[in-house]
Amino acid sequence: MSKPRRSEPTSAAAPDLMKPEQLAAEWQVSTKTLANKRASGGGGPPYVRVLGGIRYSRRAVSEWLAEQQAARGAA
Repeated sequence: MSKPRRSEPTSAAAPDLMKPEQLAAEWQVSTKTLANKRASGGGGPPYVRVLGGIRYSRRAVSEWLAEQQAARGAA
């Protein structure tokens, strides 16, 4: 008998979470670029680990982008 497959979270928060591939496609960058930002310990959008995978919250990414734009405008 085969093991049941683990599925993606189905909570209300799940639609807010993006996989690195989804964010990379929206930003037109490679997933490697996002991985490099995570590995460098900063400089990239906030992320969380969910069930062993990386996820980005749409709201947190939007807030991070706004902060980046404000910081560049103030410089």
